[in-house]
Amino acid sequence: MKTINKIISLIALLSIIFGALVLTGCGKKNDNKPTLVGVWKMEEEKYKEFGYKFNEDGTGSYLINESELPFSYQDKGDRLVITYSNQVEAEVEYRIEGDILIVKEKYGELRYKKQ
Repeated sequence: MKTINKIISLIALLSIIFGALVLTGCGKKNDNKPTLVGVWKMEEEKYKEFGYKFNEDGTGSYLINESELPFSYQDKGDRLVITYSNQVEAEVEYRIEGDILIVKEKYGELRYKKQ
């Protein structure tokens, strides 16, 4: 009888450990990729009134002085697709280095600092 109780206890313990491992493995993958979410202002002092605001829900705004031009966006890895409310779409290459967002446009790279 004691042997059966030990076997049942061992099976229960192994089931709990296995369940915990499965649940941990099913969690959201965290690859430490920096996030776009937040407010980014141009790094150059004379252009600090320009920037981007990215929300978690795929919406955002282009910031110009006190105005905001709303858009929706799709993060496609190293490319960003922005669709403005008038349905104009822009696709740009980007990367994040620390707290700097670097957007590659046809005229060169623009640098934005996370606020």
